[in-house]
Amino acid sequence: MDSKEKVLVLGAGVSGLSSGILLLKEGFDVTIWAKDFSTNITSSKASAIIHPSLCSNEKKIIIWGILFSLPIIGNIARFIYPPFIKIYSLLYKKNSSKINTKINKKQEELLSMGEFTYDYIKNNILNNNNSGCIERNVKEIFNRQKKKPAWSNSHWIKTKGNFKRIPKEELPKTYIDGYEINTIVVEPNIYMNYIMNHFKQLGGKIVQKDIQNIDDILESGFQTIVNCTGLGSRTLFNDKTVYPVRGQSITIKKIPGIEDAIVDHDNPVKNLCIITPRINNITLGGVDQAYNYNLEPDEKDTKDIIKKCTEIDPRLKDLEIVDVTVGLRPQRYPIRIEKETIANKTIIHNYGHGESGFTLSWGCAKKVVDLVKNI
Repeated sequence: MDSKEKVLVLGAGVSGLSSGILLLKEGFDVTIWAKDFSTNITSSKASAIIHPSLCSNEKKIIIWGILFSLPIIGNIARFIYPPFIKIYSLLYKKNSSKINTKINKKQEELLSMGEFTYDYIKNNILNNNNSGCIERNVKEIFNRQKKKPAWSNSHWIKTKGNFKRIPKEELPKTYIDGYEINTIVVEPNIYMNYIMNHFKQLGGKIVQKDIQNIDDILESGFQTIVNCTGLGSRTLFNDKTVYPVRGQSITIKKIPGIEDAIVDHDNPVKNLCIITPRINNITLGGVDQAYNYNLEPDEKDTKDIIKKCTEIDPRLKDLEIVDVTVGLRPQRYPIRIEKETIANKTIIHNYGHGESGFTLSWGCAKKVVDLVKNI
């Protein structure tokens, strides 16, 4: 495809803006259509840690994604999903010695995309004081003995991640294993404004538009369309395999001495626990609630988040809440990044990243550019 051609990008989240920026850098004429921008989008409510553990393609989750998409069975699957995960996690704990620690082909591809994102931010964005990006040590902790993860053998971590085990005496109470790497933490509200401005500076055009149906796209006059609508793809492109996973987080004022991010997403009792020190604040999370469309903060979730985070770091007991936010992650297994032809229009899909949206953003954007150039 001629690099002077016009390209329409649907969606102004982290995937849409990253794709638009790399297309502009290749010389394409890019317009973004989006209903919402900045603080009103899911990307602005993310934990936003660039981490290799988010480059996953687990088969057990693919099966749930398929079940969730079925008309009647989906309702049953959504009902039994929470207790299943708890039981699975307990069985996983007993059989952890049998877990395969080798990187499969799909995970290798995702890790390569994650590494591209890390490199792009490190080389092009991190040093800008207005970007909202900062380097942090990120610790993953476990209440069981854990084998060295497959991703620790990736090129990304071997060459720049500084992977190391956490000594037991440095772990929070009740935790018996953990490891840490040095990586990048993003403050989404700042970062999203930064890349939006960068997109405009490169000559990109922004149009606020609520797309009601696929005809709006097909009659737009654009021959090439990049679809980064996330959950919107359920209706626009009738993809029922993408589904919402509700997340809730609390923003608190900075507390002296809390510098390292801590993640526990392997605990069947606590569900998900994230403590993320950013440039201007600290965020606490979270929840993973599949097929929950509630966009209002839940007081019980807030109390649970504070309780489990304070158990990990007692210094949080004197926290001062600034904000409570809720977002719906667009989850799909596998992530959809491929080309499709509809009514003689070329659609490049780039959605379904779930909690991996920031980690895979620039890597997926690069693949979008490759697909567009090969039309």
